[in-house]
Amino acid sequence: MGSFVASLVLALQLPATNVGGYTKRVTATALVFIAYTVGNIIGPHAFLASEAPVYETGCKVGIACAAVQIVLAFVLRVLLISRNKRRDARGLPPPDLDGAIQDLTDFENPHFRYSY
Repeated sequence: MGSFVASLVLALQLPATNVGGYTKRVTATALVFIAYTVGNIIGPHAFLASEAPVYETGCKVGIACAAVQIVLAFVLRVLLISRNKRRDARGLPPPDLDGAIQDLTDFENPHFRYSY
C-alpha cells in the first residue's frame, strides 16, 4: 500500500487535465480535494483503541480502500478506451501537434484524447 502516492497524484490531477472548461475543471478539482480531505478526517476513526495492537477494522478499511482504488482504475481505463474508440470512429484526421498551442482539454476540440 506504500505505492499509493503515485495513484494519489494521478487522482488529484485527473480532473484538472480531463475536464473541459475552467469552471467545470475547478469544480471537479475541488470535489476531488474535498473527498480526499474527508477521507483523511474519517480514516483515523477506523483505528479503534479497543482493537489495539492489531486494529482489525483499520486494516480492513485500508485494504478495502486499496481494492476499490484498483477496481476504479481499471473501470476508468475501460471507459477512456471506449470514448477514444468512439471518437476515432468518427474518422477525423489526426491532430497537428506541431501547430499552434491548443486547449487539448476542450471538449469542442475534435482531436482531444482522454488519457490515464
